[in-house]
Amino acid sequence: MTPKQRMLTAIAGGKPDIVPVAPYFWGAEYRWKIVGVEIWEFLYGDREM
Repeated sequence: MTPKQRMLTAIAGGKPDIVPVAPYFWGAEYRWKIVGVEIWEFLYGDREM
C-alpha cells in the first residue's frame, strides 16, 4: 500500500497493512476526543484552572 492508501483505508475503518502515523493530521480540538479525555485536561494537563 502507498502511504495515501494506508491512511484512507484506516480513516474508512479498514485494516491497512501497517499502522499509519500522522501526529499532526488532526488539530488539538479533535485529538482530545480520540484520546477520551476532557479538552482542558488534554491541553493543560493536571494544572489547576
